[in-house]
Amino acid sequence: MNLAVHAPSSSCEQTHCGAHDVDEPREGVFKVCLECGHAFATPSDLLAAYNSERRRMAEAELDGPDGTDYGTPALVPVTDVRQVEFCPCCAHDF
Repeated sequence: MNLAVHAPSSSCEQTHCGAHDVDEPREGVFKVCLECGHAFATPSDLLAAYNSERRRMAEAELDGPDGTDYGTPALVPVTDVRQVEFCPCCAHDF
C-alpha cells in the first residue's frame, strides 16, 4: 500500500482513493465510497466529513457573484450515519 500521493495503477486499483490519490486500507473500515474509493475508518469520521462538506457547500451558495458573504447557513448537523446521503469527498450518492 502506497501512502504517498500517486497516480492509480493496476497494482493499487483495489485500495486507491481517487479523492486523495493515496492508497487506503480496506480491512476493518466502516465504509468505502464505490466511486472515489475513499475509506472512512469509523462512523464518526464519515459524519464529521459529511457535516463539514454540507457546511462548505451551503456557505458557497450564500456567497454572491461579487464575493459578498450573505451570512452563515443555519444547518443542523447530521448525527445519524444512516442519514448521510453522499460521499463528502466526491459527492457520489451512497
